[in-house]
Amino acid sequence: MMKIYARLAAAVLIACFSAGLSACNSFHEWPEGGGDDPTLIRTTLRLHVDCTPFAEGAGQAAESSGDYQLRWTVDLFADGGGSQSGRVAREVVTSAGTPGGETTFEVPFDLHAGKYRVCVWGDYVRKGATADVYYNTADLSAVTVIFPYTGSTDARDAFSGCAEIDLTPYRDRYFAEVDADVTLQRACGKFRIRTNDLAELAARRRTLQESPGPRVRPANPDGIRTGGESKAGSDAAGIIPPVPVTVRVSYSSYFPCGYNVTTGYATGGDFRTDVAFTGAVSELGATSAVLAFDYVFICTESTVVYADIEAYDAAGGLISRNTGIRVPLERGKLTTVEGAFLTQSYDNGDIGIDDRFDGEIVVTLPN
Repeated sequence: MMKIYARLAAAVLIACFSAGLSACNSFHEWPEGGGDDPTLIRTTLRLHVDCTPFAEGAGQAAESSGDYQLRWTVDLFADGGGSQSGRVAREVVTSAGTPGGETTFEVPFDLHAGKYRVCVWGDYVRKGATADVYYNTADLSAVTVIFPYTGSTDARDAFSGCAEIDLTPYRDRYFAEVDADVTLQRACGKFRIRTNDLAELAARRRTLQESPGPRVRPANPDGIRTGGESKAGSDAAGIIPPVPVTVRVSYSSYFPCGYNVTTGYATGGDFRTDVAFTGAVSELGATSAVLAFDYVFICTESTVVYADIEAYDAAGGLISRNTGIRVPLERGKLTTVEGAFLTQSYDNGDIGIDDRFDGEIVVTLPN
């Protein structure tokens, strides 16, 4: 009898164990046809950025031309790291509108509970596309300038920012939703070279045109640039070139060509001495014009570059050459270097008066 009871008890235990396994498997089975992982945390990154133009009359947002749109490259790194090898996710989104002031963009992620470092880079790309245009963004710890270099365009404006996110408190919650804020700042300072002697240049031209004698191109009367290297001769009067049309800027010092989003500054090992560009003269008025402008990565909160400026007329004749112009820059500020660039000669960084206002630095070179 004892053997019979033992066999019955064993059969009952086996049946109960099998039923328990079957119930357990049934309980953990995911719904057919897929579904959302309830342990993922819907994390909405709120990117706060101020796209206000640097200063009135200093150009408009790059999007205003209709050729560009803002692109946001968002990288997530596990455990608060920032190295490329530790990246766990990347999203690239573009703005639908044309922001011209303070605005907020939202980028959603589905993340497991953990600690993350968020790095964001904002720049301008061709409308309808997301490919790099002015900056290589394969690695946000080493964003680099794309060559051939292009200046005198507001599409070089760029933004960056980082934030730490701790999602570990949501480890035991299903279908959790979290908002996280990332505040961005400009990665560059902007400068413009403004000449204020167009009226004087025109007056000198009239004086020479009205003077008696043969109408020949003087070698260099009274320090006036005569366009002696012109490819197609002088202006219609045969005396002095007209207003400048194009300007070549050559950086005569080390120029920052890399930026590290994780630190918020230019990368120390990526400087070049061969950076130059040619652009069109803008904001042309009766007395002044902007010869050139550009955006420069910030190395520290204040940065300095030196530039050689050459102005050319429509025929390609050299009107003026100025060398070693010192340009101080600060993050998110406009520096205006103003002087008589067409009728004076500034060499080796002549010292000017450096006035600092809210959002703008004005360097006035002596006439």
